[in-house]
Amino acid sequence: MQAIWNDGAVIVTQIGDYPRRRVIDVFLCAGDLDSVMALRPELLDLAKAHGCDYGRAYVRHGLVKPLQAAGWKTVQTVMTFEME
Repeated sequence: MQAIWNDGAVIVTQIGDYPRRRVIDVFLCAGDLDSVMALRPELLDLAKAHGCDYGRAYVRHGLVKPLQAAGWKTVQTVMTFEME
């Protein structure tokens, strides 16, 4: 796992190797929105440094629009449930 941070946010990533690609997964993303978005160049540099050709993040709905504006695409919706 890797971590990048600034004064207002942290992003924790994990690199995954698959038969056809190397993926950087954003495992955890926390902080204020402006600080999180300011980490985008570092995230891309980290992905390139590890030879990744694809990135993905499972994020809360409130981050969808800002990430789309930064060039990310919505390809999946994650649903959760509580154990009873």
